[in-house]
Amino acid sequence: GTLGALFLFQNGRRNWALVPFVIGLLSKEECIVTPVLIVGLDWMTQQWPSQFKDWLRKYGGFALVSVGYLILHTSLTGGAALDFFAGQESDTVFFTMMKVLTLDMKLMVWPWPLTPFYDWTIFPYAHHPFYWDVFVGMLALAIGFGTIVRALLKQEPPILGMGWFLFFLVSLLPYSHLIPFFDVAGERFLYLPSAAFCAGIPMVLGRYSQRSPLPLYAVCGVSILIFSSLTWVRGPAFQNTRTLLEATQEAFPHSFSAAYELGRAELKAQDFEKAEEQFKHAFDALPLDIAGI
Repeated sequence: GTLGALFLFQNGRRNWALVPFVIGLLSKEECIVTPVLIVGLDWMTQQWPSQFKDWLRKYGGFALVSVGYLILHTSLTGGAALDFFAGQESDTVFFTMMKVLTLDMKLMVWPWPLTPFYDWTIFPYAHHPFYWDVFVGMLALAIGFGTIVRALLKQEPPILGMGWFLFFLVSLLPYSHLIPFFDVAGERFLYLPSAAFCAGIPMVLGRYSQRSPLPLYAVCGVSILIFSSLTWVRGPAFQNTRTLLEATQEAFPHSFSAAYELGRAELKAQDFEKAEEQFKHAFDALPLDIAGI
């Protein structure tokens, strides 16, 4: 929905672009960043309006749809019921999210292993900046903000590669915990950011391989082979909930969530010995949190 809206908007069909935008919003919340991406693309291509009335005419429809969606979404869901960072200080939230940013960038290049839920045993809090992955995330964020400031001061768009990196950062905003929710990371958070990555890399390579396109074809071809192989290998692990949990436990043996949910599945299947074994794993992973359960 987001990519369709961007495509139609960039081709001068502003009203039609609202249709895929609405479809995207009804599919997944991260589509809410579409108006920001549209303004960002206009900035990169130096096509944004100079007067306020032109801003309203060009972007007003997207603003109205966004506000209406947020009101509807809040009324239906009632806001966040659980918070991954409940009881944590704001600096812990920031440092942990910098660690998440590094994970997201790593998954773009090498999406292995994957899990639908990074719980506290898989992804513990970062209470200070003295971790390598926190430092890398902070450096990436600083580069992103620095690019925006530099471009605004020079009144020119960012260079091509950094423009797509900003697309990547903006796409992650819905999962930045500015609004609390239960998960800290997950491969499903990367649908839209991965589109920025997959579009940006060949565009940047193509710009520097105009004389000979062979390096571009080679990089894209090898990437397709590698990613297809990964999909083929891990495909069976994503057949159903049980296989997904078993794959998570294999990749992350100390995962509380995988052990606890597998224990519940064994209880449902009335295999009490296997259920007890899984619950013991869960207890070992988080003894204080699981004791009451």
